[in-house]
Amino acid sequence: LEIRLTNNSIPSFQQSVYRIDVREDTLIGTTLLKVEASSETERNIFYELVTDSPFIIDRVTGQIQLKQLLDYEREKS
Repeated sequence: LEIRLTNNSIPSFQQSVYRIDVREDTLIGTTLLKVEASSETERNIFYELVTDSPFIIDRVTGQIQLKQLLDYEREKS
């Protein structure tokens, strides 16, 4: 899962790595994680996922939610 910040300056994430385990039976729409970044020059930071994945990210809050059911047999990570 690759997350890109869509701003002019280079913000930094609050953590260098975000890691979670998600069960296969997790309900669609479940909030899994919130990423957070800050910048000295940018007041508003926007987030986007740049790869196709079973997740969506709120471009303002950084909350990542499940958008489709997971299948461990099809995708191990």
